[in-house]
Amino acid sequence: MLQYDKRDEWPQWGETRHLNLAHPEPVEGRQRNPPQSIFLHPRPKPTRELMSKRRPITRRRHKPWTAYLQIPPFLPVPLRTRRDGWTPARQARFIAALVRTACVRKAAQAIGLTRESAYRLRRHPRAGSFRAAWDTAVSGKQQPRWKFTQAEARDLAVEGPFRIALHRGSPRTIWRKPDDSRLLSFVTRLDRLVAHLTPSQQDDLLAWAVTQPHLRRFV
Repeated sequence: MLQYDKRDEWPQWGETRHLNLAHPEPVEGRQRNPPQSIFLHPRPKPTRELMSKRRPITRRRHKPWTAYLQIPPFLPVPLRTRRDGWTPARQARFIAALVRTACVRKAAQAIGLTRESAYRLRRHPRAGSFRAAWDTAVSGKQQPRWKFTQAEARDLAVEGPFRIALHRGSPRTIWRKPDDSRLLSFVTRLDRLVAHLTPSQQDDLLAWAVTQPHLRRFV
């Protein structure tokens, strides 16, 4: 009877054998098998049927960029000063309320005035820039800027136009700043006017201009 000895199959005790799983050693009487894939599910070959089932690759369509709405700078309509009337500050707040509500009646009620008085103010002959800001606020579309006339140059240089800053379509800040370019043009015109005067006359003219509040910025 043959006795089974484990050492007949495996190397001698104490020896090491390196097994190559990708390229196993050939067995007598058998042909050497090619290396098999290590993936459980090998990737199928692309066919017409598989290609037809694939989802089409679509790129994201970005929305066209649109410019943010900007209220054009405007001068307040010159009126008689009344505490309960259309003061320059109320006119600026009215335009800001128009941007928020797009309704003349609600905007007028927000500042404590009526819709009829707002339309009377709009029909004023010197309300050109105010009308341009009104139309932009109500329509929500950018309107062409109002071209200030020579008669409005003094107000631009001394007081300046109102500006309303918008953030995502809603008003955030209202400020008023004199226009330095208009001021420099006035200073140039003033230099031409006083060029023919004597130094003493120029000093007297400048001393008088300092005392005038609306001319103090020109000196």
